[in-house]
Amino acid sequence: MITALAAIFVFFLIVLVHELGHLISAKLVGVKVHEFAIGMGPKLFQFGKKETKYSLRVLPIGGYVRMEGQDDESTAQGSVNNKPVLARIFVFASGAIMNFVLAILIFIILAFFTVIPTMEIADIEQDSPGYIAGIREGDILKSVNGEKISIWDEYQVILERSNVESYNMTVLRGNEEIDFVVKPVIEERRIIGIYPKMVNDTATTVINVVTDGFPANDAGIKADDKIISINGNPINAWDDILNNINNNEREVIEIGVDRNGQLLTFNITPVIQQNQKIDLFFKGTNSIIDGITYGIQRIIFLITEMFVFLGRLIRFENVSEQVGGPVKIISVIGQAARFGFLNVLQLAAFLSVNLGFLNLLPIPALDGGRILFGVVELIRGKQMDPEKEGLIHLIGFVFLILLIIFVSFNDVLGLL
Repeated sequence: MITALAAIFVFFLIVLVHELGHLISAKLVGVKVHEFAIGMGPKLFQFGKKETKYSLRVLPIGGYVRMEGQDDESTAQGSVNNKPVLARIFVFASGAIMNFVLAILIFIILAFFTVIPTMEIADIEQDSPGYIAGIREGDILKSVNGEKISIWDEYQVILERSNVESYNMTVLRGNEEIDFVVKPVIEERRIIGIYPKMVNDTATTVINVVTDGFPANDAGIKADDKIISINGNPINAWDDILNNINNNEREVIEIGVDRNGQLLTFNITPVIQQNQKIDLFFKGTNSIIDGITYGIQRIIFLITEMFVFLGRLIRFENVSEQVGGPVKIISVIGQAARFGFLNVLQLAAFLSVNLGFLNLLPIPALDGGRILFGVVELIRGKQMDPEKEGLIHLIGFVFLILLIIFVSFNDVLGLL
């Protein structure tokens, strides 16, 4: 139930904002809008007695603004095809722009309730690799291995993608930039893929999330199970769980859980995860100005990462784990919902940027495809036949539907 409500909220929010962008911009330039729809498929209800009908449809996976002359030839005054090319580009780009604005607003809201990480070093342990290298509290991290760092996300991605023996880090100390060579410590952890429920910021022994593809999920452990023993040792706190998993020499561990009063036992083989330990921790802020700045920087970061993903896709690199359709997205939203509403908002911001970026790709049927036709018209000085353009967009739409079905089928197989 929580997953369904969270998924409907996220899809409704990002689609509503996207389509509102098209609706408002179309009205501003004098385009006649026949229908503003949220969702696809049969109508649940409809209202509006003037030129524009507003409808909610049964499938919460998309929406549209049906404009006069959008996919066929029309000589009416309110036809989108009769508007200047720059006005048309404005209308088709407005949906994605609104998605980016929504993401910034969400990051500002999150700044009220969470801490936004800065790049200023906080307390640093004297035996940590960063301190040994010479980094101190108050230093501001500027670059890692020659790559400039503006936000914490960039720093984290560099560490995740790198497999090096040392990192060249540049920090700003006062008015001076200083270079340090930081040698990480390799730390091994045994994990089974579970996260605890939190009560008053304290981790309990009740499982909140079981991660797909990890040993606990494969063995049959479920969310809301309460761990009561590991290898016969009683469990009273979350630290007991971590210590018993990490400090156990057995290849297979026996985990006892309480599931609604029923005692169950699972034999699980943890996976060994190697992490590079640098132990740099950063100070946080929650000011509105920093929230706006961070929101813009994070959108730029996410769009950059999407271009990196497209590059990997073009080079036929394996990106299957990063591709997901509606089924996988709903699953991810459900997991985020179990961590709280703020995590759902964070994911909504990420998906909003994704929707905006994907819609700007120059693919027929997408907004980017229509913008591309507008750019070509600017160059040629002549508009393409609306019927031919409509046919191209129809073919693109069919292709996109088939792609969504294929990706969703793979998502379902991955959940089985």
